[in-house]
Amino acid sequence: MKRGFTLIELLIVVAIIGVLAAIAVPNFMNARLRATIARIHGDHQALRTAVESYAVDNGAYPCPELASDDQGNVTTWPYYVPDKLVAPVSYISNAKLYDPLGRPLEDLPRLVSRYRFKVFRCQTRSNLADANSPGNAEALNVLGQYMIVSHGPNRWLDLPSGFSDGANTTDWFWLPYDASNGLLSPGDIIRAQGHQVAGYPGYDITWNVSAPRSPNG
Repeated sequence: MKRGFTLIELLIVVAIIGVLAAIAVPNFMNARLRATIARIHGDHQALRTAVESYAVDNGAYPCPELASDDQGNVTTWPYYVPDKLVAPVSYISNAKLYDPLGRPLEDLPRLVSRYRFKVFRCQTRSNLADANSPGNAEALNVLGQYMIVSHGPNRWLDLPSGFSDGANTTDWFWLPYDASNGLLSPGDIIRAQGHQVAGYPGYDITWNVSAPRSPNG
């Protein structure tokens, strides 16, 4: 005599599968995110080594690359890791230097987001705040000569309120990402010249989550 499964038995099996999926899928996604963050930390360390090697060979840190639109017009922001770290001398093997949590800029749709890079003594455009401006001077004092930045898991830039390329004292104190606040917490992954940035003790800063377009436009 043949006997099939009852409806109750099938429903129990489906319920068990659903419970297991509800447990497994978030853990899998979290594992992928942790791996991506670990990769970014590794890339930041490799970039730091490349930047310091460039400075030893050239007597100065490489000024950041400015973004360009589809017609090749240079914008005032954001600042990227420069191509001169790749050619003519290869200080780093990864020629693309892309941020795995990055996203195309809304006003530069075909530009894939690269790692952000800012050297506080570099004057990239004459119409921007100079190296002695309040933001650049305070960043030099707290962060060192430069910083390397990636998007955090929210994939938006978490900038200080009123960000203006160095004119304000806290312009370069972006909200640091800290996984201990929750894996999906806001903030950007930041490496200053000598350390991974986890916070700014003693600073009272408010932040805005910014769309990935220039905050000046």
